[in-house]
Amino acid sequence: MKKILGIPLVLTTALLLTACSTDDTQTDSSSSSETVSSTTTTDSSSLNNLSTSATETSTADSEGSTPAIELGAKENPAPLGQPLNFQFNFTDQNDALQSAMLSINLTNIATGEEAYYQMHDLDPSNPNVPEGQEWLLFEVTIMMNAEDATAQVTLENTFSIENAEGQLIEQTLSPNMAEQALQTSILSNGAMVSGKFALMHPVGDASTIVFTAPDGTTQAYWHL
Repeated sequence: MKKILGIPLVLTTALLLTACSTDDTQTDSSSSSETVSSTTTTDSSSLNNLSTSATETSTADSEGSTPAIELGAKENPAPLGQPLNFQFNFTDQNDALQSAMLSINLTNIATGEEAYYQMHDLDPSNPNVPEGQEWLLFEVTIMMNAEDATAQVTLENTFSIENAEGQLIEQTLSPNMAEQALQTSILSNGAMVSGKFALMHPVGDASTIVFTAPDGTTQAYWHL
């Protein structure tokens, strides 16, 4: 009888051990599943934050962007040979405020000895520049279109030149050329004036040619 009763006891003990082992396995599996789920949630949150940051940066860049600077402005001078059109206001003979559009182009640019030889051919009395300076010679074409068909403006002290630091370069010599009448001339609506113009500037300097409109404030810029 003792042997027969011992068998069920052993079986009962084995079953209890198996059940405990199954419960532990389920608990470990559940714990492992919870860890993975938590890790996945954290990673997703991190990606969302990065995405939000990128969107905010993009929005900030868009909101903080500045409009493009117009070609021919002081901060964005045009290359020589690039025609420029710009508007300015002036007062007519009846003291009425008028608006006009100027179209200007600078071509056939020459510097140094080449410029001096051309100027000498125009007038042998044209002086050479001091050491460290050179002539800058170019052809100018200016045309005006105004609202008033009878409009006229005076072109006076139209061209000057600035050095690489933006400082005005003093013109100590005055070339003798008929075309230099562009310095002071009358421009009528629909009319065009053209001719040569010469300016001094330091050799090798990244100078900027400046045109000042008849209103005395509107300016256009070309870089060498």
